[in-house]
Amino acid sequence: MQKEIISILVLSLVSFSILAEVQEKDYTIITDPREVKLIFEQCSRMTPTFRTGYRDLDEATVDKIEQMLPQALTKAANDKPFDMGDYKRQYGAFEILRRELVYVNGFHKAAVKQWATGNSVREAALDNWESSIINVCGGEMNYWGALYDAQSDAIVEVLFNNK
Repeated sequence: MQKEIISILVLSLVSFSILAEVQEKDYTIITDPREVKLIFEQCSRMTPTFRTGYRDLDEATVDKIEQMLPQALTKAANDKPFDMGDYKRQYGAFEILRRELVYVNGFHKAAVKQWATGNSVREAALDNWESSIINVCGGEMNYWGALYDAQSDAIVEVLFNNK
C-alpha cells in the first residue's frame, strides 16, 4: 500500500512537471514572412516603415524583451502599471538597413475577446493568434506596439492605439 502511494505521488509530480512545461505562453514568435509583414499593417498606430528584410527570432531574445516590457509599458503609459498576464504578444523580427529589430504586437486578453465576439472572421483570427496577426482599430491602451533594437539592447519605442 505504501509503495502504491509513493508511486502515485511520483507520477503526480512528474505529470505536474510536464504540464508546467507545456503551459500556454502569452506570447508567440511569428515565423511566416507573410504574417510578419502583416504585423506592420496596424490601423490605429504607427509602425516601422522602410523595412529591408525579415529574419528569424530566437527564444533568448524574446525572453530578454519580455523582461523589459513591463517597465517600458509603464513608462510609456505615464507610470500606469501593466500586468503582463493580462496581455498576449506577437513577436516579429525584421531589419532596416541591416539593423536588427523586433516588433511586439500586444493586445489585452479580455478586450480582444470582446472585440472578436460575434464576428466569425475575428473569432477565427483570435483562435489562431499564435500564427495570425491581430489588428484591432481603436481600443487605446488595450492595444500597443513596442520596438526593440538589438544594437542598443533596448525597447526604443512604445505606441498605444489611438481612438
